[in-house]
Amino acid sequence: MKKITVLAFAILLGTAAFAQEIRFGARVGLGLASQRVERIVAIDTKNRFSWQVGGEADIPINDMVSVRPALLLTSRGTRIEDSTFGINYHVRFRPLYLHVPVPLVTQIDIGGIKVFGGLGPYFSLGLGGRIVTDGDVDIVGWDFEGDESIDWGNENSDRYRSLDAGLVFTAGVERNGVQFALTYDLGLANITPNGDSDNIIRNRAFSLTTTYFLPLQ
Repeated sequence: MKKITVLAFAILLGTAAFAQEIRFGARVGLGLASQRVERIVAIDTKNRFSWQVGGEADIPINDMVSVRPALLLTSRGTRIEDSTFGINYHVRFRPLYLHVPVPLVTQIDIGGIKVFGGLGPYFSLGLGGRIVTDGDVDIVGWDFEGDESIDWGNENSDRYRSLDAGLVFTAGVERNGVQFALTYDLGLANITPNGDSDNIIRNRAFSLTTTYFLPLQ
């Protein structure tokens, strides 16, 4: 019993020591988002500009390994450009997500610069967004445009499922509390409402991010 008490006390001390080293920071990023669309009729999607803003934490497990969860507001989506029977159109899908990546990272110190890399799951919740369309009809010289909000749910009338999940890969450097990272989000969930093997949409995103960690007290 005495040995168990001593062990439990040691674990508590170690946990408290690491808890005092948890860092919090503000994070912003820019990048390119796209969606992989798999349907009976092939759809060629293109990258679109994306952004993210929010907070990030660094929770150390030991001197080399830590968990770095973030809570972000981020844009995703894709673009479709095509011409069919003289009708030229450009559609921009601009979904907005609450995005929570949780990578496990390993880092080493090289001359005062921390170099890190890691991976882990991510989870996203659809919050809103727009679908913007414009184009023209060659034969009659008409122009057209449209702007509608994104409907979230699992009905056939909805555009996307609300929940998304996948893997996040990250690598970067940090010096004096300023972190620069490259991240890639690989969507694994099918976000098509009532989707099946012939009707799949998965998110993809590549981002360059900067995080400023607040100094430890």
